[in-house]
Amino acid sequence: MFDAFGSLKITLAVFFTALFVAHVAFVMWKRSRKFWLIIDYAWLSVAGLALISATAQVRQLRATWEQNMLQEDIPGRKEMAFNNAMIYERLYREGFPYDTWQNRELVSKFRAAAKWFQAEAEAIKSDAYEDFLKAHGQIPTDDPPDLAAIKRQTIGYVQQVINLRKRETAAKVAAERSDSEQALFMLTPWIVAIALALRISKITAEWRGYRA
Repeated sequence: MFDAFGSLKITLAVFFTALFVAHVAFVMWKRSRKFWLIIDYAWLSVAGLALISATAQVRQLRATWEQNMLQEDIPGRKEMAFNNAMIYERLYREGFPYDTWQNRELVSKFRAAAKWFQAEAEAIKSDAYEDFLKAHGQIPTDDPPDLAAIKRQTIGYVQQVINLRKRETAAKVAAERSDSEQALFMLTPWIVAIALALRISKITAEWRGYRA
């Protein structure tokens, strides 16, 4: 795609053409002070349009930077959440103290916790975060305090990944340009060139004097 910023020759050609036309049409044929007031409004309007385009470009560049940063950050957060879920799944599946086996109710809770962490790990692996929270987001009130605290911690990791995904989506939308924004962005150097040409012509006219 044509990049106006990358074509300095064309931008300079537009500038000198506009400057030549403005000097021939406006300066050599002396114009009235009222006419040059209109030119003042014209070049300020054109410069304002370029400023709007530049502001939009800065916003899009920031959104692109944030999107790239999140794309680098999300895999690490996802891996951390997955590893935590797998560690606790194995802990509650295999790490029973010897005397725990005598308590069938506690063994049942441990096995249920192992399944819970396994479901969490599978959800993280398949990016099914929302489905997991809907199905398992409410921690049973009869869970032991230490188990409930661990579940809340791992859910917090999942929620962090969800929030980062939402920010990434928002940044991606903000980084996209509409057709009108793209056209304005491509024309910005020419717009600035025309504004400068009009302003220089105004300065020259002031030096030469207005028409009476």
